[in-house]
Amino acid sequence: MNDNPQLKAIIEVIGQRLENEDPILYDHIKKLMEKQFFLLYPFKLEPDNVAIWAAAYHSLGNEYYGNRDTDDELMDSYDVLPTDMKKADSFIRMIEEISYQDI
Repeated sequence: MNDNPQLKAIIEVIGQRLENEDPILYDHIKKLMEKQFFLLYPFKLEPDNVAIWAAAYHSLGNEYYGNRDTDDELMDSYDVLPTDMKKADSFIRMIEEISYQDI
């Protein structure tokens, strides 16, 4: 799983923005992504646009850790469309919901 090119590419894009600025947030987002990619294996995220997924994971990480970046700022920073970001965000949240079901 650690050799997944899509996972590596998304982590790299997020790392360029967060690794030095907010390494704790970066690490938490990275762990969230690794968990989700483990659950999704062998499937990959569609569409295969790294920026969309990076923006969506960054947004969710901000929400989880109380950061102030707005989705509009993130969409501008990652150069993604609102509809694409919303679809990616919905998918990520669905995976999160499934992975945290009460047993």
